[in-house]
Amino acid sequence: MSNEAKGRYSYLLRQKVITRQELDEALNKARKEDLDPDEAVLKLPQVDKKTLGQSLADYFDTEFVVFDKSTEPPLRYLKKGAWIRNF
Repeated sequence: MSNEAKGRYSYLLRQKVITRQELDEALNKARKEDLDPDEAVLKLPQVDKKTLGQSLADYFDTEFVVFDKSTEPPLRYLKKGAWIRNF
């Protein structure tokens, strides 16, 4: 990556899914309308959940898994993160 700091949406920029201007506009809209930044980026027509998920996985250095209601949740991670107790 260039001199740009690694951010939540750097993957989208590196892969040329969106431009810096499109990202800035989405983030400004999120601030003005009190929206979640991820939701604002997801409203861009060229960004789908899988692509945004890959960008966030890249940022958090983890794997992105598409939600599937038939898949058992990884309980060890949920317990570790205090998302669930006594389960």
